Formats: sequence, structure tokens, C-alpha cells
Amino acid sequence: MQVSKWVRELIITDEVKLGQEKTDTQIIKHYETLIQELNEKIERSENTIISITNECKYLLQKYRKINDTHLSYLRRKELYKLKEGACIYLINMK
Repeated sequence: MQVSKWVRELIITDEVKLGQEKTDTQIIKHYETLIQELNEKIERSENTIISITNECKYLLQKYRKINDTHLSYLRRKELYKLKEGACIYLINMK
């Protein structure tokens, strides 16, 4: 009987101290606190993932805006160079 309690306590709490065995309610309370800590850790991880996802979306929008601005600048520069020539105007829209 005592050995089965030691084994159960060892599995749940990862430690057994002789003479300081825990009762079933103490083991259940310890198990519940472990579950609560893991749930809090999961929640923090989910919040981190959400914030990183939002930051990634923001950076992607910013990159697209900068890329569009850059491409329009290159188009204007290319058209300006082409208009300096003779009578032939080439427009290369990429």
C-alpha cells in the first residue's frame, strides 16, 4: 500500500521524501497548480504569437507601400530619361 502511494507521488510530483509523503488532496492540489501554470504559459505563448503575427502583417504592408513607391519612382525616372531623346518614345511598363 505504501509503495503504491510512493509510486503515485513520484509520477505526479517527481519527488518522494520518506516521512513526508503527501496525501491525495495535496497531490491533486499540486497537479492542479501545475496545470494552471501550463495554461498561463500557453496563454502567454499565444499572445506572443498573435503580436508577432500582427507585427509581421504591419511590416508586410509597409514593405508593399515602399516597394510600390520605389517602382513608381523608377518608372518616372525611366520615362524622364526616355523623353530626353529624339522623336521615339518607349514606355516599358513592368
